[in-house]
Amino acid sequence: MRVIGESLFGAVLEGLGRVSLMPSKRIFLPPSVREKSRDQFYQLKQLNTPVAEFEAAFTSLSRFALELVASEERRCLEFKKKLRTGLKLRVARSMTREHGRLVDAAVHLEIIMHEEEDRMRGFKRSQDDQEDGRRHRGSNIQQSHENELLVERNTQLENKVNELQQSLNSAHTEKEATFVMYHMNTITELTNQHSKASELNLEAEARVSENKIKLHETIQKFSQRDLEAKDLIAKLNELQGWIKMYEEQAHETIGVTKNQKVEFEQTLFKLKGLEGIIEELQNMSGQFEKQRVQLAGVNSKLTQDLATYESKLNDLNHLSSQN
Repeated sequence: MRVIGESLFGAVLEGLGRVSLMPSKRIFLPPSVREKSRDQFYQLKQLNTPVAEFEAAFTSLSRFALELVASEERRCLEFKKKLRTGLKLRVARSMTREHGRLVDAAVHLEIIMHEEEDRMRGFKRSQDDQEDGRRHRGSNIQQSHENELLVERNTQLENKVNELQQSLNSAHTEKEATFVMYHMNTITELTNQHSKASELNLEAEARVSENKIKLHETIQKFSQRDLEAKDLIAKLNELQGWIKMYEEQAHETIGVTKNQKVEFEQTLFKLKGLEGIIEELQNMSGQFEKQRVQLAGVNSKLTQDLATYESKLNDLNHLSSQN
C-alpha cells in the first residue's frame, strides 16, 4: 500500500490548510477531491516527519473521515496508529484520552528519542574508535617487535661477516683458513635460519591478516544479528501495544454487552408485565361477553313483553273504537 511521505505534508499544509484558516468562507470541494483527501487520511503515516507537521496534516485530513475521529478517544487511537513504530510504542503507554495532551506527549517523547539516538551514535562511534585504536596498537607493537628482532639479527650477521672477512684477509696459515671456513659455515647456517625466520614472519603476518578478515566478518555478523534482535524487540513491543489496544476494545465491548443485557432484562420484565395485563383483559373480555349474552337474553325477553303489550294495547284500542 502506498503511504504518504514527507512531500505530501507540505501539500496538505499548503492546500487544505488554507481552508481551515478561512472559517468565515464556505468553500465547496468537489466529491472527487473529498474522496481523494479521505483516501490520503486512511493512508497517512508519520514516517520521518516531525510530530508537529504530522499533527497538522492529521487535523487537516481528518475532516474528510469524521467517522474515524467522531470522539476524542477515537481521535487519540487513530493518531497513535499512524505514528512511526518506535514512537508509537512509547506513546501507547500513555492513557490520556485528550488529543492535545497526547500530541504534547508525542512531541516530548520524540525529543527524548532523538537525544537517545544521538547518545547511542556517539557511544558506538567512541567504541569503534577505541577498538580500532587497540587493533592498530597491537598490530604496530607486534610488527615493531618483529622488525627489531630482524634488525638485531641482521646486525649480528653483518658483524660476523665483517669479522670473518677480516680473519680471512689476515689468515696466512691453514689453521686460520680452517677457522675461517668454520665461520663461513656458521654464516651460512645463520643465513638459513634468517630465511626461515623471514618465512615464519610472513606466514604469521598472513595469519594475522586472515584473522583480521575473520574478525571483521564476525563483527559484521554480530552487528546484523544485533539489528535483527532490535527489530524483533521493536515488533514484539508493537504487538504488545496492539494487544493492549485490543484488550481495551474488548473491555469496552464487554461493557456495552452488559448494558445491552440489562436493557434486554428490563424489556423482558416489561413484556411479562404486558402479558399479565393482556391476560387480565382477556378475562375481562370473557366477563363482558357473558354480560352481553345475559343482556341479549334480557333484551329479547323485553322485546317479547313489549310485543305482547303492544298487542294488548291494539286490542284495547280496537274495543274502544267499537264502543
